Order: sequence, then structure tokens, then C-alpha cells
Amino acid sequence: MEAKVEAIRQYYFKDGLQLTTAEGLKNLTDAFGDSGFLYGTDLLARQLSQKAKTYYYHFDHEGDRKSTRLNSS
Repeated sequence: MEAKVEAIRQYYFKDGLQLTTAEGLKNLTDAFGDSGFLYGTDLLARQLSQKAKTYYYHFDHEGDRKSTRLNSS
């Protein structure tokens, strides 16, 4: 369990939790947002898999229009 916690900490907070920088606040927001969204998805997939064959896919897409680009124009 400690290894998983450390992997998550490294993913979101490589340089430690820094609430005084925009990047630090974004990382914190991402951590809470990802966990809130993915927890429900994971819970549903696990429940459905007990009743029927269930496929669980994870797709990533980074489009051309990132919010940082939109804000900088």
C-alpha cells in the first residue's frame, strides 16, 4: 500500500505539495478531480463485473486547445 501511495504522490507532487504556486494548486486540483471522477467509475466497473462480463477501458487525449494556450492569447 505504501508503494502505491508513494507512486501517487510522485505523480501529482514531484516537488512536494506547494500551495503557493499556480502549478502546485493545479496539481492539487488534478489529484482531487481525478480521484473523484475515477473512484465512481472504478466502483461501478467492479460492481458490474460481479454480474456480467465487463470491459474497463481508459483513454487519454490531449487536444490542440489546451486551457493554458487559451488563457495566454
